[in-house]
Amino acid sequence: MSSKLNTKATQLGLSALISASASQLSNATITPSPTVGPGGLRPPATDGRFGWDVDGDGTVEFHFENDQSSIAFLQHSGNVHFLHRVSTNSATDIIPIPDGKTVGAAVDGYQFTTANYLTKSVTQSGAMALDFYNIGWNFDQSGFLGFEFQSNGQTHYAWAEWTIDGTTNGANVGQGFIINRAYFESDPGVSIVVGALPEPETTATGLALLALGTAGLHHWRTKRKKV
Repeated sequence: MSSKLNTKATQLGLSALISASASQLSNATITPSPTVGPGGLRPPATDGRFGWDVDGDGTVEFHFENDQSSIAFLQHSGNVHFLHRVSTNSATDIIPIPDGKTVGAAVDGYQFTTANYLTKSVTQSGAMALDFYNIGWNFDQSGFLGFEFQSNGQTHYAWAEWTIDGTTNGANVGQGFIINRAYFESDPGVSIVVGALPEPETTATGLALLALGTAGLHHWRTKRKKV
């Protein structure tokens, strides 16, 4: 009896170890945007614009523009589409996405915008512009964007945290928003959860993988393919 209980406990422990390791490894391909530094990204301080290459592959997905030191514009290229609610928003609204929401090919109650090369005024003369007024955004508070983009002809899903802040944080008029951080799924076609971060690699995880061996890795890979 004691031998059977020990065997059962070992099996349960191995199963828990596999689950814990799979949980950590499932975030292994969530990648921070290499072009968003510690200070974030804003439109230029004076008239002009610059491009944001989300994944650093040489293709610009967004442009941030300061127009005549008055209006802050967000523009995206034809390979970008934002996640938004199906029934309560127009086809071009860029709405806040809840923390923990999945961004992927099929999300209940949500769909991606279809417009190409969309241009939105975010702030004007330091105040919230009409394009973002009354659709869920709060001035000077951070919120999440969910979007998809194309890289090498394949779809990747991403989220970004930004703040519409006008001039309240020392920005010039026309710089009225900032991308604080952004992450994308480097595996094409794989969904990403808003707010999800890469799991730090730890010695415990490495030892766990060694303990699991080929069978454990096979279990994790099989589980990931089914997600």
